Amino acid sequence: MKINVLVIGDIVGKPGRVILKEKLKPFIDK
Repeated sequence: MKINVLVIGDIVGKPGRVILKEKLKPFIDK
């Protein structure tokens, strides 16, 4: 899960990674 987020973040860029991280935060925490 975390690896996929990092890969997607790299494609979108750092700003996109931060937004994506906040949106997926509840799922990552679980």
